[in-house]
Amino acid sequence: MVIFIMNNYIKREVSIIKNYLFVKKFIAKVLLFTFLTLYLFPILSLNSFAEGEVLPFTLDENNTDSQGIAYTLDEKELTAMVSGPFNGNDFILQTIILPDKVVKGVITYTVTSIEESAFNNLEVITSVTISNSIINIGNNAFDGCEGLTNLIIPESVKTIGKHAFAYCEGLTSINISDNVEEIGEGAFSLCIGLTNFTVGSNNIYYSSDINGVLYNKSGTVLIQYPVGKTATVYTVPQGVKSIGNSAFSRCAGLTSINFSTSVTDIGNSSFYNCNGLTSVVFPTGLKNIEESAFEKCSGLINITIPTGAVSIGKNAFKDCTALTNISIPDSITSIGRYAFDNTAWYTNQADGVVYIGKVAYIYKGSMPADTEMTLRTGIKGIADYAFYSCEDLITFTVPSSVVNIGYGVFFYCESLTKIVVEAKNIFYASDNNGILYNKAKTTLIQYPLGNNRAHLIIPSSVNIIGERAFYYCSYLSKITFSNSVAEIGESAFEGCVNFTSIALPNNLKNIGEYAFYYCTSLNEVSIPKSVTMIGSDAFHKCENIVLYVYEGSIAHEYAVSALHSYQFLIDYIITLSDGYATGIEDLQTADDIKIKLKTATIKSPLGVLITGDTLVGTGAIINYNGSNYTVVIKGEINGDGKVNSVDYLLVKRAYLGTYKLSSVKLKAACMENTTLPTSKDYLKIKRHFLGTYSIYE
Repeated sequence: MVIFIMNNYIKREVSIIKNYLFVKKFIAKVLLFTFLTLYLFPILSLNSFAEGEVLPFTLDENNTDSQGIAYTLDEKELTAMVSGPFNGNDFILQTIILPDKVVKGVITYTVTSIEESAFNNLEVITSVTISNSIINIGNNAFDGCEGLTNLIIPESVKTIGKHAFAYCEGLTSINISDNVEEIGEGAFSLCIGLTNFTVGSNNIYYSSDINGVLYNKSGTVLIQYPVGKTATVYTVPQGVKSIGNSAFSRCAGLTSINFSTSVTDIGNSSFYNCNGLTSVVFPTGLKNIEESAFEKCSGLINITIPTGAVSIGKNAFKDCTALTNISIPDSITSIGRYAFDNTAWYTNQADGVVYIGKVAYIYKGSMPADTEMTLRTGIKGIADYAFYSCEDLITFTVPSSVVNIGYGVFFYCESLTKIVVEAKNIFYASDNNGILYNKAKTTLIQYPLGNNRAHLIIPSSVNIIGERAFYYCSYLSKITFSNSVAEIGESAFEGCVNFTSIALPNNLKNIGEYAFYYCTSLNEVSIPKSVTMIGSDAFHKCENIVLYVYEGSIAHEYAVSALHSYQFLIDYIITLSDGYATGIEDLQTADDIKIKLKTATIKSPLGVLITGDTLVGTGAIINYNGSNYTVVIKGEINGDGKVNSVDYLLVKRAYLGTYKLSSVKLKAACMENTTLPTSKDYLKIKRHFLGTYSIYE
């Protein structure tokens, strides 16, 4: 018995020991697997990339891999796009791997793109391995990754988006393969550590030179100078015509730049914040200096722009605080806003109109009350925003010599009652209302905001209402468009708070963004079928507006998407001429007609007011804008508003000579433009009410 008990005890202990050893081995295996998954597999994957062998990454339920990087999957094409960290800015990995394939469930997807802004401003990232399956690197994909030092762009990549690697201050060298077809604007701008570009010799779109500068293939566009170079002097090679946007931006080492004579355009922000730059020799062939080209070049003291140049962009030399001497030629006629603000030169200018060359640059200081402005003789240009918000300006005379009036010159000039263009000016014109036009008067450029008229009729010559032409005009309450108007520009009537109802012209094509924004009293707008484009927020902040649109039209689609109230228009045009109202179809109510003629009153031939859903018939009287018009509806003879058998019999009897029609009824009956009814007329009426023919088509 003792031996039996002892044997059972020993067996139980052995079993416990075996179970313990099994659990211990199992735990060890789990720990080993965890170690391999978290630490060793990524290393193996990285090595496999180097050898051209890629292990697919497995995605979880959030389409996220083990690094915390998310993907957008295309289940039809079986492709994936890298979206960026699933947890956004909480991403902590310094080294990331973008694989050639990912697996979700049992489906494998090929990774082809890095999405726009996928990793932007993630300063923690120092190294990126991009697989050889990726074709597109999106706009701003790694913008602001200041810690990024290790980057190889694989040969599979064809497009590099705008600002894709901008502000990647740790990058020192970039290799562009033969296969790259497109490099977006500023893709490598502001990379202050970058010293060299190398482009594959067989690339048919881009090239580089011995200085490591990036060009288009023909060398006519200098796309990007490696701004981390320590050279103090640089000469742009002969053959270069354009300096690309941001090409030298933040290049701290440069003190002097010389342009070849071939350069005609210096692009946006091309030398922005090159604060060591003290000397610039502009080329004799220069035409344009674009926006912010030399902004914040605080070391510049003198500039001489050569004869032949025509424009200087917005902010071009803004914040060049040491800039004292500026020489510009008479050929310059266009200068952008703030082009020379916060320079020593501007500080030294006296109050009043500041001129530079042949351009009125700005009005400095406070303008005296009731100023009537006439510019200096011989002036060729008026700079953008030159008289912006000059509230004491009441009249302005444009000399005959002016060839360019910049954008926004008279914005917020709330007291300006008229703009007068001298008759001999060959580029601009004005009218008796003091409105500024181009010479042919096809574009209405600026309405004087201080003009106190309440109603304006747009001239029949006008095709375009310019941007902000009536911007915050507080006097106008009514505007009548001619049918010649095809385009209403951006913010053209923004802030015109007294408009209540507008009928847009029948040939209108485009309504710009914010065209009627903040017209707070605007309740009704009729939009014709001709409109093919309506910009965003065109009627935003018009809280009580109802858009009258044609069913299925662009305006109908816009009203639905913008959540505006709308009603459908009846598809006909009422013509008011020679005392008659024609074009109205049968079965139209008083409300239908008032959609077309909003302020009209309608009465029966006996003078009884017709309103609401009462039908309007031939012989009714429409009073519109103070004039009376007798309604004539084709085929509708007896005045009940319906084409039916009664009308058929009346016209047939008139044709047979047994019934005499009044002059108004005769107009309604003679659809062949004859003096008396014909058999065709009464047969058309019969077919119309039987539904086999429409009189109005």
